[in-house]
Parts: sequence; structure tokens; C-alpha cells
Amino acid sequence: MKLKYQSCKFILLTLCFIGMVACRNAKNGSDQNSNFDQLASERLQGTIDCLENEAGTFVLCTGKSKLESGPGTKINYLIIDKANNKVLIEDVVTNGHVKWYSDSEISILRNPGMMGEGQTKDDYTFIYNLKTNEKVRKSELD
Repeated sequence: MKLKYQSCKFILLTLCFIGMVACRNAKNGSDQNSNFDQLASERLQGTIDCLENEAGTFVLCTGKSKLESGPGTKINYLIIDKANNKVLIEDVVTNGHVKWYSDSEISILRNPGMMGEGQTKDDYTFIYNLKTNEKVRKSELD
């Protein structure tokens, strides 16, 4: 009987310990997300949205708002390196987009309005590599 009581006590203590560790990890993750949210709300305007890359190493935050003069949308964006909570890029795009292209690259469309003859969106879309800091036109990629 004493052995059953000790076994139940051990199982109960183990479950409590696992629960405390899980709660602590969940809290740390939410604190980290709130840091990105706070940083984004301090630096961006309009409707703010943050999206991590697949590996969870970088965060792309965008703030979309209407242009002050004329039709269109202004997108303020920043890229945050999660390892050190550092802003790598902060810029603005008008009437375009900023989105993840791959795990370490973003796609930035700078819409010119009227495209030149023989040009496509790829001529105005840049792929920026966060690891090498290189920017290439999408039309130049294989």
C-alpha cells in the first residue's frame, strides 16, 4: 500500500513539474512576441501585422495605411532578427508589397504605376537576402 501511495505521489509531482515548465515556456514565448508587437507599434503606422519566417529566426512586421495624398497604400515595414531583437531593415513601400520569399529572403514590390513596354512586375520586384544583405531584381533570377 505504501508503494502505491509513493508511486501516485511521484506521478503527481512529475505532472506538476511538467505543467510549471510548460507554463513558463509559453509565457517566455508570449513575452517575446509582445516585444516584437511593441517594437512594431512604436515604429509602424496603420494596420500592423507581424509574420515570422518558417525557421522562426526573423520577423517581418508591416504597417499599412492610406496615402495622405491620392489613392493608394503606404506600407512601412521592418525586419527583426529574433536572436538579438534587433531591427535589420526599416523602410517604406508605396502601392506595392513586402512578403516572405523564402526562409531568409523577402520580396519587395515597388510598383511604378505605369510599367514600361516589355516590362513585368518582376522588373520592379526585388529579392532581398537577409543573410548576405544582397538585393537582386526578381527578373534577373534564374
